Amino acid sequence: MQKNKISNWSKAIIIAWIVITGLVISWLVPLTRLIWDYLDAITYLSLHSSFLQTEFSQKFWAVMNSRIADNASHSIFILIFLYSIFKNNGELVKKKTCKVLFILLTTVLSVLASKGIQSELSKHFTIKRESPSLVLGRDVALSQVLPNLKNVKDASQRSFPGDHAMTLFLLYGFIFWSIKSIPLRLIGILAMLFFILPRLISGGHWLTDLIMGSLPIAVLAFTVWTILYKALEKFFTRKKSLDILKEHSC
Repeated sequence: MQKNKISNWSKAIIIAWIVITGLVISWLVPLTRLIWDYLDAITYLSLHSSFLQTEFSQKFWAVMNSRIADNASHSIFILIFLYSIFKNNGELVKKKTCKVLFILLTTVLSVLASKGIQSELSKHFTIKRESPSLVLGRDVALSQVLPNLKNVKDASQRSFPGDHAMTLFLLYGFIFWSIKSIPLRLIGILAMLFFILPRLISGGHWLTDLIMGSLPIAVLAFTVWTILYKALEKFFTRKKSLDILKEHSC
């Protein structure tokens, strides 16, 4: 049974990589790139004009593009993981706690690694992709709506990839991997989509910054960490079995 689960999970990762590879190739090929460029433009223009029509909505989405909302999104995912721990009992609580700690640690490491690699690459290559608010213009500059609100992301000289979206993609991937509850999975995906939306509305990121940048990085990190976790789990399970055998032999 366990082998079957691992096999199914491996198939899911392979399928994810096939889909991502196809998407990235379609973005790099000039002919199909035109389609993606159109989707980028229409996504930004429609969202920006639709969601920022009132003073209240402008203030709301300004907050949603700030560190406050970023921290809130992370807190929601942490609460989902904590709930998944404490709804269990006995040995399952211990096992779930270790798994969640592993997830949170590897998520932080993934974000730091991503930023570090991007920083190093920028020293040797010109990585520049202006955000849609700078390329196509904007009706409302959300960073100026609430002057006292700091770090409102509505424009960038280097919008590719999106670190915030990468974190959300990765956290949701871990939820889908470690939590079987359908309601919790549903809450997770709704939270992910909701907190990804602000950057698209403000013009801080193109749609393809997320699909071609954030998503592949998240899937890469997810693949590496889940393989490592399964290897560690197998190692400690074997070690525990050997320790039990030694105790009985004595």
